[in-house]
Amino acid sequence: MSTPTPDHFDDGGFEYPQLPPGSIQTYPAGQSFGPWRVVSGSVDLIGRGYWQAAEGGQSLDLNGNDPGAVSQTFATTPGTAYTVSYSLAGNAIEMPAVKTGKVRIDGQDIQDFSYDTTGRSLQDMGWVTRQVTFVATGSSTTLSFASTTASASGPVIDNITVSPTERACISNDSGNALTRGTDGCLYVPQPPTQPTLDPASCNAAHFTENGLRVPRTIVEGIDPGTSVGTERSVDIDVTETPGCPEIWTVGARLTPVSGITVAHAPFVSITPGPPGVFSYADVPALTVTLPEAGIYDLDVNIRYELNNNDGPASAYMSAMLKDTTAGVDVPDSATMLCHLNNANPQYSHSTVPINVRYQVSGPATITVRGSLFWQQHPVKSAQLGGTDGNGASRFRWTKISD
Repeated sequence: MSTPTPDHFDDGGFEYPQLPPGSIQTYPAGQSFGPWRVVSGSVDLIGRGYWQAAEGGQSLDLNGNDPGAVSQTFATTPGTAYTVSYSLAGNAIEMPAVKTGKVRIDGQDIQDFSYDTTGRSLQDMGWVTRQVTFVATGSSTTLSFASTTASASGPVIDNITVSPTERACISNDSGNALTRGTDGCLYVPQPPTQPTLDPASCNAAHFTENGLRVPRTIVEGIDPGTSVGTERSVDIDVTETPGCPEIWTVGARLTPVSGITVAHAPFVSITPGPPGVFSYADVPALTVTLPEAGIYDLDVNIRYELNNNDGPASAYMSAMLKDTTAGVDVPDSATMLCHLNNANPQYSHSTVPINVRYQVSGPATITVRGSLFWQQHPVKSAQLGGTDGNGASRFRWTKISD
């Protein structure tokens, strides 16, 4: 004669049989305790006070002498969804630290679980709550918990509940939207029972063809563009135009990456070399670092002085931009600063701009490099890139595109 199926799930807290406080009872496969049956391996029923239970006093270690599994069969309604909720921890006495297992319905795996016991103790088990949902296929269902941990210390379970899952739905049957129908669903009004709306185009809400009331909104803004990178500051402009309909205009403005260096330093001298040979000098105070790949506008204002007051002059002074990271000159950046070619002593000083657009593939250091060329008559002094009473040398850069 077959054993009748219990009409409900029972003893999810493993409180029966009650063990002496602080004791452990091992059950091998084929034995039962309370409504639970051991279907494989062995399990340990843990008595009150041995360690911290999730609820009540007792709990179940799914590993007795080896990985075990327990099951319970109870009555269900076919087609009904049920939620299984349980508390999970682990026996931290033996390795491994991570305990694993499975939840099964009628022998089929429906959920894998794991618990890391690192830092836990008998007094602080660190219980967590897990849930899984299933739909009953018959008038009875068998729920199983199985350990997949190869050890004598396994996952620990407690406080198991099984309850029908609350069904959330909306019915299109006629009736009051605030009442629940015989099918357990909430009713919403449908045409022609819906209140009518003023058909004016400026109404703040209207009905769709399916009878839903939705807001009426007009949004205008800038055209979509491509991404210009992740390290950006974007200003968002929102302009409201009152009226019917009310119009919001949304715009975005990119804050460019830029910087400026002012040469608060003495001029850098270029030491004249032999006649007919160029001499060079870098200007450390006019050195900038472009922070990322992209296309930049480079704008430099260079102060210079070229002095030949001791006699006739035959020399010219130039400047260019040097990419010291790539080791190349910036194209189209070479600029004449001054040309002295006179039989009389001369002295020249002024500010000359360099404006160039330059693309880099990554962070790059750019510096100003001066050059001096003379022949026939050497110059007294040549210097550039500093600040004096007539102005300052500056290096400004702005990223304009990726």
